[in-house]
Amino acid sequence: MEDCVLLPEVTLAALAQTLSDRHASRQPYAKIGNVILSVNPQKPIPHLYDENHIGLYRNKGIFEVPPHIFAIADQAYRNMRNRNEDQCVLITGESGAGKTEASKIFMKYIASVTGNTEGVKKITDRLLLANPILEAFGNAKTRMNENSSRFGKYMELEFDFRGQPIGGRITTYLLEKSRVSSHSAGERSFHVFYQVLQAPSAQREEWGLTTKPADYQYLAAGEHRITSVDDGVEYKQLVKALTDLGMPASSQHNVFSIIAGVLHLGNVHFEEVSPQDLPTQTANVASANSGAAASPGSKVTALTRPALVRAAALLGSTETALESALTRRLVTDKAVKGEDMVVPLICEKAEEARDAMARAVYGRLFMWVVEWINDRISSQSTTASNSGKRPRVIGVLDIFGYECLATNGLEQFLINYCNEKLQQLFIELTLRGEQAEYAAEGVPWNFIDFVNNRDIIDLIEAKRDGIFALLDEETFMVGETSDATLLAKLNKHCIPNPHFESREKVRNDKSLDHASFRIGHYAGNVTYSAREFLDKNRDRLSLDIKRTLAASTMAILGPVFTTNIAADAQFKRPETLSAQFRTSLASLIANMLAKTPHYIRCIKPNATKIAGEFDSQLVIHQATYLGLLENIRCVRAGYCYRERADRFLYRYKALSAKTWPEWKGDTRDGIRVLLTEFGIKEGDDYIWGKTKIFIASPRTLHTLETRRNEIKNTLATKIQSTWRMYVVRKAYLATRARIVLAQSIARAWKCRTHFVHMRSAVTSIGKVFRGHVARKRLDRLRRSTLPKYAAPYLQTWWRTAKRREYLAQVAQTYKTLASNPKPWYAVELGSCRWNLQLATAMTTLYRCSEATRYLRRLRAPGRLQLEWKRIASIHLSTKEGYAASVARPFIWDRSVLTPAVEALVVAGGASIKATPSPGAATTVVMAFVCHKIRRTDFKEAERLVVLTGRDLYLLTTDPAHPTVKAHIPLDRISKISTSPFADGLVVLKADADDKGDVFLRADEHVLAFAATLWHCESLLGRGPLVPVVVAPVIALTAHKKQFLISFERGVLGDQQQMQLLRSKSKEALKSRETLASASIGDLTADHHAGEYSYSLRKKSRDELRVIVPQSGGV
Repeated sequence: MEDCVLLPEVTLAALAQTLSDRHASRQPYAKIGNVILSVNPQKPIPHLYDENHIGLYRNKGIFEVPPHIFAIADQAYRNMRNRNEDQCVLITGESGAGKTEASKIFMKYIASVTGNTEGVKKITDRLLLANPILEAFGNAKTRMNENSSRFGKYMELEFDFRGQPIGGRITTYLLEKSRVSSHSAGERSFHVFYQVLQAPSAQREEWGLTTKPADYQYLAAGEHRITSVDDGVEYKQLVKALTDLGMPASSQHNVFSIIAGVLHLGNVHFEEVSPQDLPTQTANVASANSGAAASPGSKVTALTRPALVRAAALLGSTETALESALTRRLVTDKAVKGEDMVVPLICEKAEEARDAMARAVYGRLFMWVVEWINDRISSQSTTASNSGKRPRVIGVLDIFGYECLATNGLEQFLINYCNEKLQQLFIELTLRGEQAEYAAEGVPWNFIDFVNNRDIIDLIEAKRDGIFALLDEETFMVGETSDATLLAKLNKHCIPNPHFESREKVRNDKSLDHASFRIGHYAGNVTYSAREFLDKNRDRLSLDIKRTLAASTMAILGPVFTTNIAADAQFKRPETLSAQFRTSLASLIANMLAKTPHYIRCIKPNATKIAGEFDSQLVIHQATYLGLLENIRCVRAGYCYRERADRFLYRYKALSAKTWPEWKGDTRDGIRVLLTEFGIKEGDDYIWGKTKIFIASPRTLHTLETRRNEIKNTLATKIQSTWRMYVVRKAYLATRARIVLAQSIARAWKCRTHFVHMRSAVTSIGKVFRGHVARKRLDRLRRSTLPKYAAPYLQTWWRTAKRREYLAQVAQTYKTLASNPKPWYAVELGSCRWNLQLATAMTTLYRCSEATRYLRRLRAPGRLQLEWKRIASIHLSTKEGYAASVARPFIWDRSVLTPAVEALVVAGGASIKATPSPGAATTVVMAFVCHKIRRTDFKEAERLVVLTGRDLYLLTTDPAHPTVKAHIPLDRISKISTSPFADGLVVLKADADDKGDVFLRADEHVLAFAATLWHCESLLGRGPLVPVVVAPVIALTAHKKQFLISFERGVLGDQQQMQLLRSKSKEALKSRETLASASIGDLTADHHAGEYSYSLRKKSRDELRVIVPQSGGV
């Protein structure tokens, strides 16, 4: 029988027989309503968990298919996805009942049904890879189970709104660290220790390990191998899982190095040392603290020192530091804070410190591995969760089962307390809570008695007299405390409780020794040894060991041991192990209460772990304390589903056309209408409470859910069709709008074409008509008596027509000018005889347009040259040689600016640039070699002229050592004078200069120099523009004396002269006709300047005459 609710007789024997029959037929699962009973088959069953079997349970109700973990997994997944509610699955049972395998089967189903996309498969693979890693580090062989979880595990699977997994998180509880240093006969330590011993030989040699567990003290006791398990293969699978989950090879090496270091640490032994052989500081402190007789210490034996050296290297420490941490203890004097004392440890205490260190190292390593796995599988580390909403969760609780070993310590006490709390949670949710809900809703109900373990929980966790409170009080008690004082305190406060027994309470019970107590748990009596209860509850390491491990160079150990060192140094009370466990357990229960629970009750068929054997008495015992009979009675008499009436109608209103989309009347009337359509009768299939509706049969609920899924598909199809209609209609309207637009454009074009045709026809008709009228009028005028008045009109009309014709020809000419070889400034448009000014105006307009384009294409140097040429054309166009200079640029030889000259000019405030810039006042604009005519004797001296934007320099021409002969600011030059002939003479009138004007022979640079100088003067903007005088008579001031220089064209011979004449009056000086020749004076100067020559002769004081040759040129 699959569902135990249908048992003809509800007895323990009938339940055990049903489970036995199914176990014998290789069907390990049964159910009680929605609770799955899983009997451990203790061997693989073919095809029970393959993909074909998974397909049988997909999207099926739990009552439609045979009982299986897949059925409850599918129910939890569909509830999470369809109802948008968090779910949790509680897997409970004794140790060896198959809880770990049940959780893996549950995970396998979830991974299979949640999608086959690459992203989803990657996430589910990560979740599945966490299992072999946690089993290697947290599972061990016990007498009851070959793969027993020695820690509690709660895994939350996170899903997005589509029901696809996006990550997960694992929370662990109470790792049994004591198994690292000791375990009972017939058991093993954690699997990873044995797997490391089967690593490849190269790695084992690096870690200094052999393949024999007997070579290591921590592994020598108990079993060394597990039947049908190859530790070498398991090691390879562990490495593969770590690699696939993303752990780098360096981190894997560190993890396995720590495991090997723990094994070597266990092989370290100690021998007693006399006080005289102790280190000086330790011996002195020991003597001071113990009076005259110093206490002995300990040291590592010579035989096991290689193990110490190897352990120190693998743990990232040094031999000295590790030995000091194990054989000495740093004690802080609480009377005088800050004063530390080093106390030697005897051999027994040193061995306890060694074991405590090994347990702490492994415990911290386990927590590090769990946190690393969480980082790899959490939704924050994947790209699947980007909606920003809190993901939905399915929690899977796989926690240690009820244990009763030969020797039970604090770990077993905490484990059994956890099972008591979970049993209480199951009772609250399934038995007491359900019956209380029936009573509150006013549903007729016969109360069912059940086993309640509330008294046992009160015994353990009562705030004042509970075992936990007394244990913590004794742990932090000042003074001498021991396990005996703890047991005495328990006897004092707990003996009145019927579930507590001790030798003092039951003096005739020889099975109880004086160091033990017994608690009657819901699953049976368990005897606990009070030995090491206090030490394990403190869960503390000495400060020396913490500091040594915190200083480790290992990338894993150092960070995990750096916490809480400062708190220990400040004498803060740490949280005990039992308090930590209670806090974690309370958080776990609160978390599960916020979710919809599902139950898998695991049952162990026998205590021998032999497949096929079924111990009915053991099964009956488990069924009794699990409360399975009470659960069967409650389900048979109760209702499988209950919901508030408004929520029920909201969920199922789409099933009826009368209630969809909105029911306007009373909620109960709407539900009655809806259920009547499905033939569901009130009183038989459902019943009303005060606020809720209760449905009796799961089949009824399944019918509603099936129909709802069908309606959802119909509604989804309708939504899709409506959306597709909207999309298609929107596209149709857009297409129609484009067609209408095209039609309107076509019609407009047709109308415009017709209008143009009609307008052309009307214009033609008008032309013909007006021509006809004009011809008739002309004919009348010819015949009239006033023919003379018609001539002016005809002439005006004729000239206008010809001008238009000329303009059309000009327009055509413009089109051909691009291929015209003549430059734009040489283009002359043909004349128009009917308007003489029109041709000139059109030519000027064309040249202005082309000149503007030419200027826009010019760069800065070209524009500067053009500006100088413009100035020359304005001021110097009357000088001979100007026409020939127009086509040549004004250039000068930059080689005259030697480094010495540049340094001298720069010292005066100027700068040297490749491109002259007259706008910059300190930039050299021009430099050339000229001849300065001295004002005293009118002889020539060679000078280097340097013109800047602000000053004029006259320097000697020595390239290496030039000197400044004259420095004239440009704002002092008030006039520039030169002759109209082809000479190179130029006079610069300099104001406020005692020596007078500057008289230069610039030769071929005269035009460029004069234009550039005027340009620089104009840019200064310091007054009226400087006049440029081009005249045959020039005034010259020399040493405050006034001269007139007159220029004449003539023939120069070898003895030609420039004669200096004295004028009789100022008026005569202004008239060239009154000048007369004078005889040769006392000054004679002959000048030859390349292309021209002239001579100077001085006799009188007022006038100079310059005779320029006929064929001279600049």
